[in-house]
Amino acid sequence: MIENPIFAERSQAYVSLRHIGNELRKASSRHLARLGTTDAHFGVLRALHNRDGQTLSEIRTWVLTGSSNISTLMRRMEREGLVELFKGHPDQRFTKARLTDKGRALAEATITPHRQYVTDLLSCFSPKELKELNHLLEKLDKHLSLQDRRLTMRREVYDNE
Repeated sequence: MIENPIFAERSQAYVSLRHIGNELRKASSRHLARLGTTDAHFGVLRALHNRDGQTLSEIRTWVLTGSSNISTLMRRMEREGLVELFKGHPDQRFTKARLTDKGRALAEATITPHRQYVTDLLSCFSPKELKELNHLLEKLDKHLSLQDRRLTMRREVYDNE
């Protein structure tokens, strides 16, 4: 059986994207460990350094590790003295967080060096190539969201039959 050349190209791109994603994640984790933090902690530190007093759901968008249980992560960081959790005013239903002095010091010690590290990782691309790469990744991201919605809709149809 002769393989469809379009399938072969797409399959190669898929495998490459998975591989590169894993390699970037490992490299980032190693670098952050040398700076004294983790991917998940770094996401929280960045979020709160950017704007203190965010809700946990707002912070979740900054945590790139897929930490589904943001509450557990935040309680761990609170025990480590990095964040302070409090109820939002005037709406007491929402838990918010802010950096402690220790958390702010760690954020300030890690954000700039990690930003430089990421810049160095991607320095093999010209500005034009980076623009194109970002465009292509955004296009793929939108397509994945559409595919996910389609899959969800199909599941709902089957579940309702």
